[in-house]
Amino acid sequence: MNSGAPVLVAPLDWGLGHAARCIPLIAQLRSLGVPVLLGGAGGSLLMLRRQFPDLPAVELPAYGVRYGSGASVLGPLLRQSPRFFRVIRAEQAALRALHRARPLRGVISDNRYGLHLPGLPAALICHQIAPMLPAPLQGLRGAAYALHRRLLAPFSQVWIPDHPGPEGLSGELSHGIALPPHAHYIGRLSRFPDPQAGPPRPAGMLALVSGPEPQRSLFEARCLKLAAMLARPMTLIGGQPDRRIRTIPGVQYHPFADGPQLQEMLLGAELVLLRSGYSSLMDLAALDIRRMLLVPTPGQPEQEYLAQRLAASGIAMCVRQAEPLAVWARMIAAIAAESGARPGFPPDGGRLLAPVLAGWLDYSC
Repeated sequence: MNSGAPVLVAPLDWGLGHAARCIPLIAQLRSLGVPVLLGGAGGSLLMLRRQFPDLPAVELPAYGVRYGSGASVLGPLLRQSPRFFRVIRAEQAALRALHRARPLRGVISDNRYGLHLPGLPAALICHQIAPMLPAPLQGLRGAAYALHRRLLAPFSQVWIPDHPGPEGLSGELSHGIALPPHAHYIGRLSRFPDPQAGPPRPAGMLALVSGPEPQRSLFEARCLKLAAMLARPMTLIGGQPDRRIRTIPGVQYHPFADGPQLQEMLLGAELVLLRSGYSSLMDLAALDIRRMLLVPTPGQPEQEYLAQRLAASGIAMCVRQAEPLAVWARMIAAIAAESGARPGFPPDGGRLLAPVLAGWLDYSC
């Protein structure tokens, strides 16, 4: 491969978390003098373009994931699965055409399973090697893992954003199983490399809203009702980089916050209210945030598992979205009344990305 050709970095357009955790990886590639081509769709690509306005970018087929408004996302996702496989084939065709027109050094895909070609080095970022299924389907988890391994097989490497120790943040999602032979732990990926940058400003309660619709809007509506009920300051980040600022009484509403602004808000917040998405948890761990109330997306087993795991270890408190807001309020009051510090996130276990990335780049030359 041509070492002067760009590496395509392309996150999945399933919320903003996949794009957020690509930011430190792109920064490291640039520090090594490696040309980068951004790829993606929707808000995730817009987020990367805002972060790296000088980098070229290419539109890729959009997955356009939508959840249901009920208690489970499984049914809506199953109904969308034929389209997901069509998008996988479409993004592979798009990659083939792109590579013919503009030869690439390699591809780093965050959960885009069609971004691989024979002879082209391709790494897939994934924290959920063994997919978590809803409780009634846990007996099928082995079959789901076998299917997932088939999707992982065409990639030259699989990168797990966690460390290999027993206290890894992803827990059973990527530990305690027989990993594919081409899988590597690369340590957590956070867009907040310097947790001490700048003095924080007090922000009261901070709500981070994210994820596919309509659950994003349902969570936002619950947070706004909670703010009105508690009559206390709230800053709300809407997770929509393509929207404008809204005026809401008693709430500082931002459709989106770039890394430095969000870091300042997180460090200054008395309490953080958010989904238990893995990328968000990596960011909170990087900043050593210890006062948080996790609200997993209803029916999303991965988020429910991560929230319950952190609650069981005392790191966070969690509540179901459907619980009465009075329950949310009691938990917030309990967190606010705590006099001592909660246990922190387990240590990251060292920086593992640099040697893995260096080896992959040597292979791609």
